[in-house]
Amino acid sequence: MDLGGSTFAIPKLREKPAIGVARIAARASIADALALLDQPPLELVFRLNADLGEVAGRAEVTAELTMPLIRKLPLSQVAAQADAMLSEVALRSPGSGLAVSSPRLSLTADTAALALEGPAVIEGAPARIAWNERFGKGRSGRTLRVSARLDDAALDRLGFEQVQIREGAVDAELVLEGIETPLARIDADLGAAALRVPDLAWRKPAGAPGRLSAEARLLPRGGVD
Repeated sequence: MDLGGSTFAIPKLREKPAIGVARIAARASIADALALLDQPPLELVFRLNADLGEVAGRAEVTAELTMPLIRKLPLSQVAAQADAMLSEVALRSPGSGLAVSSPRLSLTADTAALALEGPAVIEGAPARIAWNERFGKGRSGRTLRVSARLDDAALDRLGFEQVQIREGAVDAELVLEGIETPLARIDADLGAAALRVPDLAWRKPAGAPGRLSAEARLLPRGGVD
């Protein structure tokens, strides 16, 4: 991990107590950067309470910690904020095992919230990811939004072989809201695609209007409600 450019300053020495400001600049693998961001007071990985699996790639992190210079400093008096640019990201999505990659993802975080956003490729399909998390008792929450353009090959890789896209593509969006039992919403514009579902003897020509909307509650041990 390269920490060149990191500084510590006391802007006003005469203040009682004086305030210290640590500015950290780090360049490292994503795994090492996540370990850094998991230190108190941010504790990002711990707060997420999610299995991120093995994540490959590089990270450039800038973080700022502001604190009164007192003995026995409680963490509650340390303000922390971090920004990171993640590049060449590659991982297997925990649970689903889907291959996810991204040329760049931007991350911002403090002790109250996290936001991750950027372009991605999910099992070969171009997509965009936005992950927002809120921390704190009574305020915690999670929203994951994934939008993607799906062709027939992408549907096969995602496990939807029963639906065939004979022409064009489908623009779809998946939104997950919640942590323990998230609410899942799917919305897809089918208009540009020629679709065929042989098992149902159903087809739709390209250009004919069509939309798919569905909503379900995901259960902790699998399944939906």
